[in-house]
Amino acid sequence: MQPTVEDLITRVREATTAAEQARWLEAAARKADDSYGLRALVRTLVELRSEDRETIARAVDRLVLAAGANADSWGLREAAQVRAGLLADPAGALEALQVAEAHIHQQHSATWGWTQLAEAYAELGETDEVRRCMEEARAAATDHHDTYTLVTQWAALLGDPKKAEAMLAEAESELPLTASVAWSLANAWRTLGLPARADRLLGACLDRVEDTQSALTLVAARQSHRDPQGMAQALTRAEALADSAEDWFHVAEALADQNAPNTSVRRALEAAVEAEGASDWLEAVATGYRRWLSDEAAADALGIRGLRPGALGDPSDGFRGLEWSAEGLFDWVRAVVPPSSLQQIARADYGSDADKHLVALKEICQSGLLPRTLPWHPREVLALTRWSQGERVDHHARALSTTILSLYVEETELSDTLSYLVESCLQLGPKASEHADRFLVWACACTANSEFADNAAAPIALALLRLVRNPSDPLLPELTSALSQDVVDEMLRFCTAAKHWSELVEALAGPHLPHHEVAKSLAAWFGIA
Repeated sequence: MQPTVEDLITRVREATTAAEQARWLEAAARKADDSYGLRALVRTLVELRSEDRETIARAVDRLVLAAGANADSWGLREAAQVRAGLLADPAGALEALQVAEAHIHQQHSATWGWTQLAEAYAELGETDEVRRCMEEARAAATDHHDTYTLVTQWAALLGDPKKAEAMLAEAESELPLTASVAWSLANAWRTLGLPARADRLLGACLDRVEDTQSALTLVAARQSHRDPQGMAQALTRAEALADSAEDWFHVAEALADQNAPNTSVRRALEAAVEAEGASDWLEAVATGYRRWLSDEAAADALGIRGLRPGALGDPSDGFRGLEWSAEGLFDWVRAVVPPSSLQQIARADYGSDADKHLVALKEICQSGLLPRTLPWHPREVLALTRWSQGERVDHHARALSTTILSLYVEETELSDTLSYLVESCLQLGPKASEHADRFLVWACACTANSEFADNAAAPIALALLRLVRNPSDPLLPELTSALSQDVVDEMLRFCTAAKHWSELVEALAGPHLPHHEVAKSLAAWFGIA
């Protein structure tokens, strides 16, 4: 496992001598090859080596190139700040912001991009450029998200709240008054210091909503404004509009979130069971009885307690006659994962909904059962934990996350997941690797007939694992016989984990070069010299 830029910077900070610090700084500079890593490097150089202007200038030049290539406006903004300040290079600072402007069309919102650029110019004292960028932001605004960004930044950067209020009022009259629009515009009114306008807008929207999901969006809006009376009114409206199992389940969830009386939560769950589409929601309703009411009897009466892992995929005729198991790795890792790792996973989304994620994770680990479709709690934090890298990775957390995600073979991009699974299982030792082998055989069997590029991920992962465990394994050539440069290129074309795959292949196949034929093939396919 290779250290990340962040790992190397940690070593810089922990160094006890100037020579040691310089060695790790040089290593971090060599490792940094994207805007994220270069931003971290520049910050560290500015903090620890502010007198070394030449080295900082070179790092900032690299950051401008990388941030421009990745349309990273924050990286270009940081480069401009350092050039304008420490390096006393105002022309260079403006050049960095001009690069950012050239890539505004690549931002998720042009309005957001222009307001970010306006902020950057404000930091340099370029008032004319600030106004120009804000006018561009105004011209680019198309929806309620843009409107919020525009009016709040107009007031903050141009010091013209009255104009911002007028633009917001105009948007309110022109945009369709959906719940999500009302929430965004209400947030803007509150940011401008006019909460009464926000309350009036949300109230008018509640009078117009015609479906439960919209009413529940307004519950969330009122909650974000710490308005219990408004929340209660929106919940009442949501119940009045509910007419399907999905509606009633989400009403029950909202009631539970607001600590409503158990009788109210139970009434909503009972209504879900009787409503249209109930068969698709019985598993979720059973979960609601357990989580919100601690009523195991009511949950069991619905006859659904989740699935064992093997039911989530179809291994058909197996894979090359090898022994497979969907359960072994899952059962092993859920038995050994410490509570601290579960808590770490649950907090992966900046702590958002950590309690809900933790409850869902504990249910899975304690019961050994999985829902038919992995819901947001805990899918989001499992996916985020999957991306963790470096020397401080919690491999119990990452092994559990990647195992659960990979069990949902029809929902998960295996090419984005299995390289991390292999690395963590190898780090956890022989038992984890043994279970991972049989799990990957199962994944190979489930995806063997897939038309998607992901059908290459499991055989590659299995070949790498077996190459480490037994380089003389006679089945290794057979595992890679269906692979080729075109197949690997197709897998990596839209793969977020492409860089990690290459690093893993280099780490695991590299020691066996140049004499091991399978290692040579893997290295060639992933561009390892």
